[in-house]
Amino acid sequence: MGHHYEGLFEGWELRLARKIVWAYRKKYRVLQKDDIEDLLQEVLVHWLFVKGRYCEQLEKIMGTTVANTLKKMVRDRSAEKRRAFFTTEDIEGVQDEAEHALPYGEDSYGELAAYVARLNEQQRLICRLLMDGHSISSLSRKLNIHRSTVHREIQRMRNHFEEWGLREFL
Repeated sequence: MGHHYEGLFEGWELRLARKIVWAYRKKYRVLQKDDIEDLLQEVLVHWLFVKGRYCEQLEKIMGTTVANTLKKMVRDRSAEKRRAFFTTEDIEGVQDEAEHALPYGEDSYGELAAYVARLNEQQRLICRLLMDGHSISSLSRKLNIHRSTVHREIQRMRNHFEEWGLREFL
């Protein structure tokens, strides 16, 4: 690893970045599909731009920067996964019908959209914005409502999804 980044990073930077990448990769399944070196490279590139702005407390700032970069990657990849789920169309004749079934016993992905349509207008909007990767804070600002209202609506949606046997989809 060190020879790829020779002269760009000190040993402690590489060790800290690798430690945090391993921890996040272990914690979040969406990062487990990525190679450790690819994740490390992505966070180190980001760190390279950030570290030039700070001289003091570099280790603390680097830890925060790497963690924030990985959090953004988790949000982005989770949003991509949700988006892909809602836009997936069946390919005729390629897979049998059982492979298209939702894990909770529903017959097709289109039926999930029918459940989403049963939510109220604000909940559907929140659901759509979450699928686009927005955070709670950005939802709050975009909809001009308090963060606790966003949390409350998400909890209501979770309750609905749980009633319908679809809790894992939110």
